[in-house]
Amino acid sequence: MVYVQPDPRADRRRATAVYPPYAAPAPSYPDPLGQHAYPAAATADGYADQPPPPPAPSEPPSRPVRRLGRRYLRKQTAPHYTMALLALSATAARAAIDLTGAEAEVAMATAATAFTVAIVASIVAMRRAPSRRDRRWAVVCAAAAATWVSSVAANGMSWDAAGILVAVGTVLALPWWRRHRLPNSPVVEPLVVEDEQDSYQALWGMYCGGNSGGPLRGSWLTGREEIKSGERYVVQLVPGKQSLQTALAALPMLRTGLRLRPGQDLIIEKHPLLDEACLQLTIVTRSPVKQPIGWPGPSAYNPRTGKLALGPFVDGEGVGHWRVCTENSLWGGFLCGGIGSGKSRMFESLALTLAAHGFVIWFGDKQGGASSPLLAKHADYAARSTADIDRMLDVALLVMQLREAENTLEELDGFTHSPARPGLLIFIDECHEPFADPKIQAKATTIAREGRKLGVAIIAASQTGTLDAFGTGPAADTLRSSLMSGNLVVLRCISNNPKNIFGMDIDPKAFPPLPGYGLLVDKSGEGRSAPLRGYDPGDKETRSAFARQVTWRGLDVGAANAAGVLYRDRRLKEQADRAALAAKVAALRAGQPLAADAPGTTTPPKPAQPVLTVVQFPTWPGNQPAAAPAGAPTTANKGDAADRRLTRSHHTVLQAIREGRTTNAEIRRTSGWGETHVRNLLNDLCDWGYLSRRADLYGHYDVTDQAAGLTDDLAAMA
Repeated sequence: MVYVQPDPRADRRRATAVYPPYAAPAPSYPDPLGQHAYPAAATADGYADQPPPPPAPSEPPSRPVRRLGRRYLRKQTAPHYTMALLALSATAARAAIDLTGAEAEVAMATAATAFTVAIVASIVAMRRAPSRRDRRWAVVCAAAAATWVSSVAANGMSWDAAGILVAVGTVLALPWWRRHRLPNSPVVEPLVVEDEQDSYQALWGMYCGGNSGGPLRGSWLTGREEIKSGERYVVQLVPGKQSLQTALAALPMLRTGLRLRPGQDLIIEKHPLLDEACLQLTIVTRSPVKQPIGWPGPSAYNPRTGKLALGPFVDGEGVGHWRVCTENSLWGGFLCGGIGSGKSRMFESLALTLAAHGFVIWFGDKQGGASSPLLAKHADYAARSTADIDRMLDVALLVMQLREAENTLEELDGFTHSPARPGLLIFIDECHEPFADPKIQAKATTIAREGRKLGVAIIAASQTGTLDAFGTGPAADTLRSSLMSGNLVVLRCISNNPKNIFGMDIDPKAFPPLPGYGLLVDKSGEGRSAPLRGYDPGDKETRSAFARQVTWRGLDVGAANAAGVLYRDRRLKEQADRAALAAKVAALRAGQPLAADAPGTTTPPKPAQPVLTVVQFPTWPGNQPAAAPAGAPTTANKGDAADRRLTRSHHTVLQAIREGRTTNAEIRRTSGWGETHVRNLLNDLCDWGYLSRRADLYGHYDVTDQAAGLTDDLAAMA
């Protein structure tokens, strides 16, 4: 049962004015469904002359309309009650004189009482009246009332005295009546509409469209269809005057016009069959997503279509998908959601599902992996600080360089995920922090813009629904558009900024407080852009148990070689970071000053043997020795024997700095290497303690005492 408050100006004309009868059949649009006929005639202002009437109610409202006269006219009759009270007071005073015979005493007492009340009333009015004019009017009224009562008490009631009271009282009441005017029609009680199924079309005609003057004036709701979760209609817009964007912008007003209750959803989208002047409107009254929906596991991803199921739409009609792969392309995307919105769980379910299908998962989190300890533990490459994320993106760019060369050499049109050449997905949580670094922002923009055909993509997530989530400057908009071109899911946020930043017509601040409830914005043009609720991957134990069953694969051999030493030694770096973190926790618990740097800046332990038996990347003719076979002894000088991480390239950089070429640019001019490769080598040597950055000259490096035992004779390494 729905309680409907009718329009007061139309309660007596509803049956004839709101839904005018047809005079003659109107020409109609063709209907592919064969269910509805839409009038084609329109007036000069573009609105239909004879709209199709909705089904007439089978019986009148169950409760008659009752006018509340006394309460309705309470303020308008106040001056009349005041004049009657004055007449009664003067008559009572005169009756007291007739009974006692003390005319002078009673008249003086009445006058004193009347003027005392007038003075008190004037003081109260002076304090409460909003303007000087109102204060003067209140004082005049009080003085006139006291004077009239005193005069009648002394001289007696007469027709002249009564006429003066009515005349003067009416004149003084005019400002009061001007301020409290009568409305056009009386207040009515709410009507009870028994038949809820037929009410939405009637409500649309009264408040939203039709001739009501509502936000979609001239539009009509037709073609009612029952679905499991509620009802579905066809909205016929005014061609050339209204569009889908017009309807979405008016969504809050449409909700009030249809009298929707909390927990009921209103979905407006393109009609799948009719022309663009017809929209599909769904009213969800029995939501199928009120309870969490269990995660289906690896079966959520369909390798044939390249789409990953996120969760069912709130109307129960289908499932929303994340676009992972299309022909020759790998797609990333962006997730936005506030605290408690379910963003982290959706983030993890994406990574778990894709890892189970052989994709390479990298994870970056400035907070040391605290945003998702599960991904920080199981990802093939985990970056736990801003500096680590910067280096991880450098490694990804090296992989892109290799695959770009492979595409050119093998004449490939793009990238296709396969076990031999897996896709690389870089998950970056709380991305607003690392993207604030211009260097990281530039690298992420390059990957998001060019990595699609090279099998490298970024999936970023943030609680910040502003442009700052993508950094600052002109590159922020480029990064935003590049990520959003793949996928966009906006969960519940604490502000309405995402509505403007992401070009949405729905305010995510108004989403219900259900974890995983959000808006899927389809960028492929093949699916729905509608609210959904993401699958629930379960509690921590359930997710961890599934993560242990997944084989988290790494890069193929060629890409691993191209990734260089940073990728090769990533496990050592993780061990060092964990050891440093354990030492930090122990020191803090003991109340001792920290003796170690934060995770992400520690020196990894020296390995007992090489981690990989692959040729280092990149190689240059005449500059790189042939790869030694597995298990063969490594030829090194006395310094290299103590640290097998050092390659010929590292020694070349050390020798160049000893000779006075202390900047990245000078080393590049000498060696002919690229900027990224030289920067990676310099970072390695700084992390391992062989180089230090000069504090007095930015971008210059010095050799440390630790490198004193290393020979500078590169010929000895041949």
